[in-house]
Amino acid sequence: MTAVTVIEKRRIARMQLGELLALNKECDVLRLQIYKIIGEGCPSGFKDSSLGNSIRGSRKQRPTLLQLEKVKELRDTLNTMYEDRAAKRVAMLVIIDAIPEAEYRAVLMQRYCEGYKVSEIADLNGESYDSTKHKIKYALEAFYDAMMRKK
Repeated sequence: MTAVTVIEKRRIARMQLGELLALNKECDVLRLQIYKIIGEGCPSGFKDSSLGNSIRGSRKQRPTLLQLEKVKELRDTLNTMYEDRAAKRVAMLVIIDAIPEAEYRAVLMQRYCEGYKVSEIADLNGESYDSTKHKIKYALEAFYDAMMRKK
């Protein structure tokens, strides 16, 4: 068995943790699609309540059945994605929790679970950009090592 280089460790860890960020982005895209469909069906929103067959307020456009079916389909897909994201997040958190250094756990959480950029993490922690970048590199190595211990 060949030894894994430091660069390879970081790449593998980044790929594993990057799945969380990708799932977050996919969920955001679906959520925006749902809002767009609702906005097209009801430009004024759902502010007016319906009483029986009449709607209070005049000239309000109702969403079509096709739009409502599309929203339901997207919502079901989004719920499935939320479940997948939650399962992936729990798996990653178990590995992150196994990292002995608290500062490495913190930067990984900020970067890959919360989605902060490196510059934002540096500002939050009161560190320089380069220092934070190096800390994330070492944290990725620690993540890889913890991941291998869990297997």
